[in-house]
Amino acid sequence: MQKKRMRNYRSNYKHMAQIVFEGYGSYSNIRDVVEETGAKRIMAVCGASFKQRHSELDDTIAALNVDVTYFSGFSSNPDYASVVEGIKTYESSACELVVSIGGGSAIDTAKCIAIHECGADGELIMLKHAKCLHLAIPTTAGSGSEATCFAVIYKGGEKQSVEHGELLPDYVVLDPGFLATLPEYQKKSTMLDALCQAVESLWAKGATEESRQYARDAMEIILDNAYPYLAGENEAMRQMLLASHLAGKAINISKTTAAHAMSYKLTSMFGIAHGHAVALCLPFVWDHLLENLEMTADESITQKNAKDNVARLIVEMGLRHEFEFDDGIIGELAGSVNAQRLGNHPVSIPRRALLKMYQDALSSPKTSSP
Repeated sequence: MQKKRMRNYRSNYKHMAQIVFEGYGSYSNIRDVVEETGAKRIMAVCGASFKQRHSELDDTIAALNVDVTYFSGFSSNPDYASVVEGIKTYESSACELVVSIGGGSAIDTAKCIAIHECGADGELIMLKHAKCLHLAIPTTAGSGSEATCFAVIYKGGEKQSVEHGELLPDYVVLDPGFLATLPEYQKKSTMLDALCQAVESLWAKGATEESRQYARDAMEIILDNAYPYLAGENEAMRQMLLASHLAGKAINISKTTAAHAMSYKLTSMFGIAHGHAVALCLPFVWDHLLENLEMTADESITQKNAKDNVARLIVEMGLRHEFEFDDGIIGELAGSVNAQRLGNHPVSIPRRALLKMYQDALSSPKTSSP
């Protein structure tokens, strides 16, 4: 196993170096983290099936000389009320360290618990500094949330973005052994989320050469390892978890663009996974971009074979469902798109183009099985 330090890649944020443990069996380093922090009471933010799916990690936590409070009161698209309940649980248990175990939902929930307190009216109040350290253990290869300074929660079905320098977890465990138990749909949708993050990071207005290098590396790893990963090959699982982390580091600098901006309402409206929703949109966003972008852009996105390779993999994953929609739904979707995220997109997207992209994404064979 390997331990290495990674600096925070947003220079306008003040934060300690992130410590990353990587490799099979690296989950055992949780003992080192607890000893280093001196925590005697920890809060584990994890799914309800955690103990059954990851018994070895559960045994490691149980063997620690600490009090552990488990919090599983969140959904696949965590909402505001879940964070409020998590904060109450954290405070009533007098916890000193948060450990998130799971995909982006668990990690984002833990991030929000660590940076907020509850006001008298039940509203979340963002703190100037995180109230505790955070160890993130991703058990999916996709969101990259363990490498970013932002989180997503939903309030009334609408996406709420949370951003703060101290949302970046202090410690990360990248143990590919946890990926072996993932259902196929989750493997595919989270992998496509990481791929879409990498692609969008390449063309984002906020991109730098540093973020583009992370994105290019992530994109290459995913395209090279997609099928071995789905087949459960050990090295491919390690590579896919690394690619997800790299994609997270890329968007931590550049942020995402139109495909992600379009995805959030699709997720809540049709009940599909976040990565699935983004992958529905990306090919059509890319088409529009190539029609309108100056060709001085990064060759990774302007070369036709690059787009074709990404689009082909999305199609071959076969994630498309049959969606029932009409003009009213298309209009509602277009109206939900966050203007700030569109502002990070390299070309303007008029409303008529946005409507067409949604229409195509929900009906076109480009996003269905061949």
